[in-house]
Amino acid sequence: MLDNGNEGHISRSLIEAAGGQLEQRLIDKVKRIDDAYSPAAGMYFAWLKKSGSGFIDSLSEYLAYLRQTYQSARTIGTYIGAAKHRVRLLLPFLPADVRLQVKDYLADIKPDKTERSIDESKILSPDEIDRLLEGLAGGSSRVPGAETIGYAIEFLRATGCRVSELINCRLVDVKENEKGKIRLRVHGKGRKERLLVFPPGNLLARIKNNYQGKTWLFEHSGKQFGRAYLSQGIARAAQNILDRDGVSAHTLRHSVLTQMIKKGIAIKKVSRYAGHASTSITLDMYVHLGMLDRDLVGLWDSEDNDDL
Repeated sequence: MLDNGNEGHISRSLIEAAGGQLEQRLIDKVKRIDDAYSPAAGMYFAWLKKSGSGFIDSLSEYLAYLRQTYQSARTIGTYIGAAKHRVRLLLPFLPADVRLQVKDYLADIKPDKTERSIDESKILSPDEIDRLLEGLAGGSSRVPGAETIGYAIEFLRATGCRVSELINCRLVDVKENEKGKIRLRVHGKGRKERLLVFPPGNLLARIKNNYQGKTWLFEHSGKQFGRAYLSQGIARAAQNILDRDGVSAHTLRHSVLTQMIKKGIAIKKVSRYAGHASTSITLDMYVHLGMLDRDLVGLWDSEDNDDL
């Protein structure tokens, strides 16, 4: 929302001045950026084109549009967060006085808070994951590409990775030392990297042998598998084998991290392993009232489990 300079909003005259400072090529460059925010940021660009609104000064109107269009606070938060990120990229090119007002304006754009806790209804038990794999291997799951979906589930259970991290795992990211310990370099959100110790066993060897990739661990015809293909395959497998709806690739990640918490692995280590930006995210999502006292034993012990 624009006004004549009231606190929390951007002065129209300053925004008009900023428009003169921002060359269209900079805005176009921001639109072409390809990163983790791109899919959600594309929604903002489409809305701007349809509404004819200004790139910087329309976030409050965009937030109102999102609230009218979507019910999920998490979805709204994802879309408005991506839009704010794109606007922030332009801050260095604004005059100093405008930059300060835009920063204040961005801080004032706040989506509704989401309930982040992951309870038992949102995870799969170890037995359910075993049943999924058995059903896919048995050939009666009626899931297209059952073998690939099975390998994806095994990988996600072994690592707790996001599906995007699975897709982007390259062969050069897998390293085995002289003792046979395998480390996996994972490319997470915001292109942040972290190292995981891969559990013992022959899973990686089976995946490599099956796909014979040249670049990617999961590869077909020289290309990566699609995120939607894997997620939809996992959802269909859960429906057909477990008679459960709402299961996704991310459900497996939630399941793995919840089991780590229940085993008493230190919260800092779980957070680092998961690639969360802070331990507060891990606490909000995975430590909840449904957990028993015995589930939380050793949670704050930062000296154990050094392989994580």
